[in-house]
Amino acid sequence: MLPEGLLFKLLDVMKVGLTYVDENEKLVYSNNEAAELLSMDRQMLGSTVLSCHPEEFRRAVTDKISEMKESASGEWHGIIRRNGHYLENYYTPVFIGDRYRGIVIATRDVTERETLLYALKKSNDEMAVLFEAAQMVNESLNIKQVLENIVRLAQKVVGFDAGGILLFDRATKEIIYDATYNYSPDEVASLKHCRPFRQLVGEVDKEYFIEPVEDHFTCSLVSKIEMAVPMVINNNIYGIWFVENHRDSQFTADRKHMLATLANLTSSAIKNAWLYERTKFEATIDQLTGLYNRQYFDHVLEMEKEKTRLIQVPLSLIMADVNRLKYINDNFGHEFGDYIIKEAATILKKSVRKGELVFRFGGDEMVILLPASDYETTGKVVRRIKANAEKWNRQNKDGRLFLHMSIGWYTATDAESLEKLVCMADREMYRDKEEYYVSHGLRRETLGPR
Repeated sequence: MLPEGLLFKLLDVMKVGLTYVDENEKLVYSNNEAAELLSMDRQMLGSTVLSCHPEEFRRAVTDKISEMKESASGEWHGIIRRNGHYLENYYTPVFIGDRYRGIVIATRDVTERETLLYALKKSNDEMAVLFEAAQMVNESLNIKQVLENIVRLAQKVVGFDAGGILLFDRATKEIIYDATYNYSPDEVASLKHCRPFRQLVGEVDKEYFIEPVEDHFTCSLVSKIEMAVPMVINNNIYGIWFVENHRDSQFTADRKHMLATLANLTSSAIKNAWLYERTKFEATIDQLTGLYNRQYFDHVLEMEKEKTRLIQVPLSLIMADVNRLKYINDNFGHEFGDYIIKEAATILKKSVRKGELVFRFGGDEMVILLPASDYETTGKVVRRIKANAEKWNRQNKDGRLFLHMSIGWYTATDAESLEKLVCMADREMYRDKEEYYVSHGLRRETLGPR
């Protein structure tokens, strides 16, 4: 049998903490490791075990002692956090014969193990999230849907209270796509008109976490945002991912890293969806005027005809043609002719209301579709076009150039007139053109303006 002194010396050099609480619930013994791990003062020896714990834990300690008195064997207790360490305790009752003589508590430091397990879990969670993100963002080529999927996934993983993504047109610095979480429509509108957001595009390091945001933005709404991450596409900043965090004072490094990782991962999906949307849009646009093209007109016209048949509302069409374009081309060059066509397109777009689409029909002919617009209402649009054209001529500083358009319009109210919509508007436009030439004493495209 070991001498008592040697036994205690052996216990003191063990890397497992040992504590003994006797049957009277007094702390009788603790070795060096227990004293260090549990931050116990040796002066506590002889005190009741309850006095060694804060009041809020005493009920749990009492319950554990009662449980041990009835137990035939020991058990590991859950992990506890103490002084920056993770500790695991093994409780075992001590019986001599049938008599309960107290509890021995073995304490070991499992910080390294828990840290490794946490790192593995975190790595697995991140991989699962990134895999889900890769699947989710590639499920759709609809840019709005892609952005909403990304924001929803980021909120689930990072756990911010409010946030979103804004994508900009780099030429105009205007926001063209957005997806937000936990913002009201008024707040979203405020974000879209926040000038510092637009200034930010292209002005910061692409890897930069913008924090604190108040140092960069002056908007009262934006000043609540804690962190922003640039969205990089083709090595250019095209947008901002921003988040608010109300519950904690700041985001942890892990959460920041995850947000940045998601931003990098999803940039390619955003790029693909954006390019798809742009390609679709550009396929409908006339490159010279920026108006919708003839192919798109044919498509929209059929849809509007069907809608008109179903809900029985009028459908009107305005056809406009630039007068004297041949004269301008012959005398000033086709560059000036193109300029006049583009200016005419601008006037038409400026003159219509929301929901009224302008198309380049061909050459110098342009058409406007006016859903649910009767003949009288359409006439007001025509007068607005002519007034804007006259204003253009008054303000034009090059006296050699002029802009006149012949305009015809027609309103369809039934199936028969719908099929005649284009040809009737075209007929009225040519009638207006004849009147223009006669009133100016001109033969078609031979003489200069009078």
